[in-house]
Amino acid sequence: RNNTNYMQSGVLTALNYVADNRRETLSNFYLKSARSLEKGRTEAPFAWVIPKEQTRRLATAKLVNLLLDQGLEIHEATADVSWSAGDDTAHVQRAGAGDFVIRMDQPYRTLAQVLLDEQNFPDGARPPYDDTGWTLPYLHQVRAFRVADSTILEAPMRRVAAHVTPEGGVDGSGRYYVLANTTDDEVAVFRFRLAAVDMDAAEQTFVANGLEYPAGSLIIDSRANGSGALREIDDVAASLGLIVQRTASLPEVPRHAVEVPRVGLVHTWVATPQDAGWWHFAFDEIGIPYTYLSEQDLATHDLSEFDVLVMPRAFASPQQLVAGNSMVGEPVPWRSDRAYPSLGHIDETDDVRRGMGYDGLARLKEFIESGGVFITEGSTSAFPIDMAITRRVSIDEPANLQARGSVVRTVPSDSLSPIVYGIADSLGAYFSAGPVFDVDDELDSYRDPAWYKDAVWRAEVPRTVLSFAEKDVRMSGMLSGASAIAGKPAVLDVPVGQGHVVLFAIRPVRRWSTQGSHALVLNTILHWNDLRVGWPERPGDDGEEE
Repeated sequence: RNNTNYMQSGVLTALNYVADNRRETLSNFYLKSARSLEKGRTEAPFAWVIPKEQTRRLATAKLVNLLLDQGLEIHEATADVSWSAGDDTAHVQRAGAGDFVIRMDQPYRTLAQVLLDEQNFPDGARPPYDDTGWTLPYLHQVRAFRVADSTILEAPMRRVAAHVTPEGGVDGSGRYYVLANTTDDEVAVFRFRLAAVDMDAAEQTFVANGLEYPAGSLIIDSRANGSGALREIDDVAASLGLIVQRTASLPEVPRHAVEVPRVGLVHTWVATPQDAGWWHFAFDEIGIPYTYLSEQDLATHDLSEFDVLVMPRAFASPQQLVAGNSMVGEPVPWRSDRAYPSLGHIDETDDVRRGMGYDGLARLKEFIESGGVFITEGSTSAFPIDMAITRRVSIDEPANLQARGSVVRTVPSDSLSPIVYGIADSLGAYFSAGPVFDVDDELDSYRDPAWYKDAVWRAEVPRTVLSFAEKDVRMSGMLSGASAIAGKPAVLDVPVGQGHVVLFAIRPVRRWSTQGSHALVLNTILHWNDLRVGWPERPGDDGEEE
């Protein structure tokens, strides 16, 4: 409440200042805007170009709409456009009619530059309090081109007057409905909305009707579903802007059923649940159904009601999550009453100081071992490690690493894992300070027979599905000591009994800006019961005994 009151005071003070100095404020705003127009005509970059047709077609439209909502002027090319790229005039880049052009000769030029360009910090700079990298094209996984050629301003284009709304629906005819896994959020929503429809996911890339479909693409066999269920497909696809293709036949491609998961989102009482709030917001905006829990509920709730539990980063140590905060003094309730009528409507407790206790820890471990999936991110990934839920993974603390809310380059390490279905060669991701995972995958004792090593490999050794790039790790923001994370795991899938703990070193859901990383989470949720697909075989040792 103190934080909210502080922000309210700041807003009121600013409004009062503007009212008292309205003529000066208006004059300054005009001068600033006029200078932005002039700077946009004389200094590079002169524009940004966002191609309309991209793999993440819906993410592209959402980024354009987000920029429109910020007051930016966006144009649409009405003919093919070309421009010189760099100092080499022979190197020409092109855009087609319909591609989006963000001219920099506009009043909000600086805002466009802040949101679209890289953030760079000098070596040795002191780290600020908050994020240092937020380049939206990187974080949304949308291609955008920085144009340093002023002739772009002369290209034929028209102003985009309203939100971009991609069309969707079902195209073609045939027995099978196929939805390409573009990694757009809407692909997962499609599955949730059509919960009554049986559908499979392809485990490998395949080609149908001349179109290539990536792993994770959804396949619906009309013969396996009733006509009532099938009638909804067209409406759902159209409402989400998805294009579903029908085809008479499909190539032989391994696939598995995509069972609709029951998701629980766990917030904390023992520490400010700020990051859980961002997941709460994202799931609501995307359309992912879930049940909201607290760490205290883990001790009393029937966890068999869930298939996936998510515990976002919390400002609490693993010990606090279990033992809670000091119980000295009176209970600290969070409930609606006459004094505080706005509290308790989303969740409530008699005492915010209590943690999950050993009962909650034991029930969580039983949930995972029985086949559940537990997702953590950032510093909260230390919780299942320190509480001995997982094996063979630890956290390093490199002294030279400085990464304060930066955009980093990651690459799929195991393309067969369902967690990285649809992810291309690299993925820009948000990373801040840690954790830095270390995996113990050594099984080289000559005393142990091969059958024992195979069993340990399957039961305990984590699967690295996404890694930090070996080189050129920094994409935007502040990063020094990059060698500490280069090549290290960014996402781990750790087997625990019949279930899995999925540890994110990166922060895939953060401030509604990391939308390109959502697919990692949504893939994990959708394929919760099939994360073993494509599990790597143990590397053999020479001369080992059977």
